[in-house]
Amino acid sequence: MITLKSLPELSAARGRAAQIRDRLSRFGRLHESWGQELLGFTRRNFEAQGALLDEYPGGWPPLAPSTVSARKKIFGAPGSILAATGRLRRSIGFQADSRRASLFTPLEYAARHQDGLGVPRRAIFPAPAQVIRLVTPKTEAFVREALE
Repeated sequence: MITLKSLPELSAARGRAAQIRDRLSRFGRLHESWGQELLGFTRRNFEAQGALLDEYPGGWPPLAPSTVSARKKIFGAPGSILAATGRLRRSIGFQADSRRASLFTPLEYAARHQDGLGVPRRAIFPAPAQVIRLVTPKTEAFVREALE
């Protein structure tokens, strides 16, 4: 229990509480750090060919022989999974503001891979449980800084 014995102590405590409340209300900064973390993770995951995602401990399913053959004809080599040209990997970005952080790609065919629509499912973005684990350290750091 804390007992404040004088008006100056009470005033100082109120001032400190207001300072902490102000720092904690700056969600744009927190969401920016989440976006950076998730974007970095997604880029590293492309290099790891899906192996960083919880649902693919061994990486994305291999390319079908017909895909390997078609890519060799078109590009001269099969390339890595989901990266024949690198366009999809380069298209991923994020937006952050005071209300949210959003990881996105404007390419329509990304949803086919993410959801397995007509192609083998090879998720690009982490599932919600993994997102929470990825952003929790950023959130904890944000709260620690606010309390300093």
